[in-house]
Amino acid sequence: EIDEAVKLVEGARAKFSKDNLFLYNSACVYGRALEYVQAHPDVPEQAMKLKKFERQALDDIASAIELKLSAANMKWMTEDPDLESIRKHPEFKELAKKPAVEE
Repeated sequence: EIDEAVKLVEGARAKFSKDNLFLYNSACVYGRALEYVQAHPDVPEQAMKLKKFERQALDDIASAIELKLSAANMKWMTEDPDLESIRKHPEFKELAKKPAVEE
């Protein structure tokens, strides 16, 4: 139900736009949506969704980090299975190198 998950996240985005955990979890939703679309070539508008979901996952992780994501979450993002679909992306690798906030 990727379309429903994305719709739910986008419906809450304005309310939680400055919440680093919301943005982290949004990146996870988009990461899983990307994974699903990669595995199912019959998904309508697959090429567009691949680009959109990857971009949104990366943007949301970057925003979460900018909003001072905790050291524990910075470490977890390098292992989180929800982010597996973007983990090898050069932009993600750079984001993962950013210093974490002290807890």
